[in-house]
Amino acid sequence: MTSTEVYSAGGLGDVGVPADLVVFRADETPRCSSKMHRIVEYFEEKRGDKPYNQRADLQPKELARFLPFFAIMDVVGFLGTATDLLQDARLRLMGTKVATMFSDGTGKLMSEHFTAEMVKSFQYLANFCMFEKAPSVARSDIFSGGRSSRQVSILLVPFSDDSIRVGQFLMFVDACYVDPRGS
Repeated sequence: MTSTEVYSAGGLGDVGVPADLVVFRADETPRCSSKMHRIVEYFEEKRGDKPYNQRADLQPKELARFLPFFAIMDVVGFLGTATDLLQDARLRLMGTKVATMFSDGTGKLMSEHFTAEMVKSFQYLANFCMFEKAPSVARSDIFSGGRSSRQVSILLVPFSDDSIRVGQFLMFVDACYVDPRGS
Protein backbone atom coordinates (compact mmCIF):
# COMPACT_ATOMS: atom_id res chain seq x y z
CA MET A 1 0.00 0.00 0.00
CA THR A 2 1.43 3.40 -0.95
CA SER A 3 1.61 6.31 1.46
CA THR A 4 -1.08 8.11 -0.59
CA GLU A 5 -3.46 5.17 -0.09
CA VAL A 6 -2.69 5.03 3.63
CA TYR A 7 -3.34 8.74 3.98
CA SER A 8 -6.57 8.67 1.97
CA ALA A 9 -7.77 5.66 3.95
CA GLY A 10 -7.23 7.69 7.14
CA GLY A 11 -9.50 10.47 5.85
CA LEU A 12 -7.30 13.29 7.12
CA GLY A 13 -8.79 16.47 5.70
CA ASP A 14 -9.58 15.21 2.21
CA VAL A 15 -13.04 16.81 1.83
CA GLY A 16 -13.39 19.36 -0.94
CA VAL A 17 -10.09 18.79 -2.73
CA PRO A 18 -9.97 18.74 -6.54
CA ALA A 19 -10.60 15.30 -8.02
CA ASP A 20 -7.31 15.41 -9.93
CA LEU A 21 -5.17 16.26 -6.87
CA VAL A 22 -2.34 13.76 -6.54
CA VAL A 23 -0.04 13.80 -3.50
CA PHE A 24 3.22 11.91 -2.98
CA ARG A 25 6.08 11.81 -0.54
CA ALA A 26 8.88 13.70 -2.28
CA ASP A 27 11.07 10.59 -2.22
CA GLU A 28 8.33 8.64 -4.07
CA THR A 29 7.40 11.29 -6.63
CA PRO A 30 7.43 10.09 -10.23
CA ARG A 31 8.76 12.36 -12.97
CA CYS A 32 10.34 14.78 -10.51
CA SER A 33 12.09 17.70 -12.22
CA SER A 34 15.84 18.05 -11.76
CA LYS A 35 15.29 21.31 -9.81
CA MET A 36 12.86 19.68 -7.42
CA HIS A 37 15.10 16.63 -7.09
CA ARG A 38 18.04 18.87 -6.07
CA ILE A 39 15.94 20.66 -3.44
CA VAL A 40 14.66 17.37 -1.99
CA GLU A 41 18.23 16.03 -1.78
CA TYR A 42 19.40 19.27 -0.15
CA PHE A 43 16.82 19.05 2.64
CA GLU A 44 17.29 15.30 3.12
CA GLU A 45 21.01 15.89 3.68
CA LYS A 46 20.33 18.80 6.07
CA ARG A 47 17.70 16.86 8.04
CA GLY A 48 19.96 13.91 8.78
CA ASP A 49 18.44 11.83 11.61
CA LYS A 50 15.99 14.53 12.76
CA PRO A 51 12.27 13.81 12.22
CA TYR A 52 11.81 17.20 10.51
CA ASN A 53 13.95 19.87 8.95
CA GLN A 54 14.41 23.06 10.95
CA ARG A 55 14.09 26.57 9.51
CA ALA A 56 17.85 26.99 10.13
CA ASP A 57 18.45 24.22 7.55
CA LEU A 58 17.45 26.68 4.84
CA GLN A 59 20.57 28.62 3.88
CA PRO A 60 19.52 31.09 1.14
CA LYS A 61 23.08 31.47 -0.16
CA GLU A 62 23.21 27.73 -0.87
CA LEU A 63 19.91 27.82 -2.79
CA ALA A 64 20.17 31.27 -4.37
CA ARG A 65 19.07 30.21 -7.86
CA PHE A 66 15.87 28.66 -6.45
CA LEU A 67 14.80 31.56 -4.21
CA PRO A 68 12.34 33.05 -6.74
CA PHE A 69 10.45 29.73 -6.67
CA PHE A 70 10.14 29.56 -2.85
CA ALA A 71 7.49 30.71 -0.41
CA ILE A 72 7.57 30.37 3.36
CA MET A 73 4.33 29.83 5.26
CA ASP A 74 3.87 30.12 9.04
CA VAL A 75 1.31 27.74 10.53
CA VAL A 76 -1.30 29.80 12.42
CA GLY A 77 -3.66 27.11 13.60
CA PHE A 78 -4.66 23.49 13.66
CA LEU A 79 -8.21 22.12 13.52
CA GLY A 80 -9.67 21.01 16.83
CA THR A 81 -7.25 19.42 19.24
CA ALA A 82 -5.38 17.56 16.50
CA THR A 83 -1.85 18.72 15.79
CA ASP A 84 -1.80 17.15 12.35
CA LEU A 85 -4.64 18.99 10.57
CA LEU A 86 -3.65 22.40 9.30
CA GLN A 87 -6.26 25.12 9.66
CA ASP A 88 -4.45 28.03 8.01
CA ALA A 89 -1.03 29.50 7.35
CA ARG A 90 0.35 32.99 6.84
CA LEU A 91 2.39 33.65 3.72
CA ARG A 92 5.55 35.06 5.28
CA LEU A 93 7.53 35.36 2.08
CA MET A 94 6.83 34.75 -1.60
CA GLY A 95 9.60 34.57 -4.17
CA THR A 96 9.16 36.59 -7.34
CA LYS A 97 8.18 33.61 -9.52
CA VAL A 98 5.65 32.38 -6.94
CA ALA A 99 4.21 35.90 -6.58
CA THR A 100 3.92 36.18 -10.37
CA MET A 101 2.18 32.83 -10.64
CA PHE A 102 -0.26 33.22 -7.72
CA SER A 103 -0.08 37.03 -7.16
CA ASP A 104 1.77 38.43 -4.17
CA GLY A 105 0.09 37.44 -0.93
CA THR A 106 2.97 38.20 1.43
CA GLY A 107 1.59 38.78 4.93
CA LYS A 108 -1.84 37.34 4.16
CA LEU A 109 -3.42 34.13 5.38
CA MET A 110 -3.82 31.41 2.76
CA SER A 111 -7.57 31.66 3.34
CA GLU A 112 -7.47 35.38 2.52
CA HIS A 113 -5.35 35.04 -0.59
CA PHE A 114 -6.34 31.85 -2.40
CA THR A 115 -9.64 30.37 -3.57
CA ALA A 116 -11.34 27.90 -1.24
CA GLU A 117 -10.41 25.01 -3.55
CA MET A 118 -6.76 26.09 -3.60
CA VAL A 119 -6.72 26.40 0.22
CA LYS A 120 -8.22 22.89 0.55
CA SER A 121 -5.50 21.57 -1.78
CA PHE A 122 -2.73 23.21 0.27
CA GLN A 123 -4.30 21.94 3.50
CA TYR A 124 -4.47 18.42 2.11
CA LEU A 125 -0.82 18.57 1.02
CA ALA A 126 0.29 20.05 4.37
CA ASN A 127 -1.68 17.44 6.32
CA PHE A 128 -0.21 14.65 4.20
CA CYS A 129 3.26 16.13 4.74
CA MET A 130 2.77 16.14 8.53
CA PHE A 131 1.21 12.66 8.50
CA GLU A 132 4.20 11.29 6.59
CA LYS A 133 6.75 13.48 8.44
CA ALA A 134 8.38 14.05 5.07
CA PRO A 135 8.62 16.61 2.28
CA SER A 136 5.71 15.99 -0.08
CA VAL A 137 4.59 16.97 -3.57
CA ALA A 138 1.14 17.73 -5.00
CA ARG A 139 -0.02 18.07 -8.57
CA SER A 140 -3.37 19.39 -9.73
CA ASP A 141 -4.81 21.55 -12.48
CA ILE A 142 -5.91 23.93 -9.70
CA PHE A 143 -2.28 25.09 -9.35
CA SER A 144 -1.99 26.03 -13.03
CA GLY A 145 -4.67 28.71 -12.83
CA GLY A 146 -6.68 27.17 -15.67
CA ARG A 147 -3.78 27.32 -18.13
CA SER A 148 -3.66 24.01 -20.00
CA SER A 149 -0.15 24.86 -21.24
CA ARG A 150 1.31 24.77 -17.73
CA GLN A 151 1.74 21.85 -15.34
CA VAL A 152 2.53 22.87 -11.77
CA SER A 153 3.89 20.77 -8.92
CA ILE A 154 4.10 22.05 -5.36
CA LEU A 155 6.75 20.73 -2.97
CA LEU A 156 6.23 21.35 0.75
CA VAL A 157 9.08 20.90 3.22
CA PRO A 158 7.89 20.92 6.85
CA PHE A 159 9.99 22.85 9.41
CA SER A 160 9.83 22.08 13.13
CA ASP A 161 12.05 23.63 15.77
CA ASP A 162 11.01 21.11 18.46
CA SER A 163 10.90 17.99 16.21
CA ILE A 164 7.25 17.48 17.23
CA ARG A 165 5.04 20.24 15.86
CA VAL A 166 5.39 21.78 12.41
CA GLY A 167 5.56 25.57 12.62
CA GLN A 168 6.47 26.48 9.04
CA PHE A 169 6.46 25.10 5.54
CA LEU A 170 8.80 25.89 2.71
CA MET A 171 6.94 25.75 -0.59
CA PHE A 172 8.74 25.24 -3.89
CA VAL A 173 6.70 25.83 -7.04
CA ASP A 174 7.83 23.94 -10.11
CA ALA A 175 6.11 24.82 -13.38
CA CYS A 176 6.75 23.29 -16.75
CA TYR A 177 5.17 24.37 -19.97
CA VAL A 178 3.56 21.85 -22.27
CA ASP A 179 1.95 22.01 -25.67
CA PRO A 180 -1.77 21.41 -25.03
CA ARG A 181 -2.13 20.13 -28.61
CA GLY A 182 0.26 17.29 -27.75
CA SER A 183 2.72 18.18 -30.51
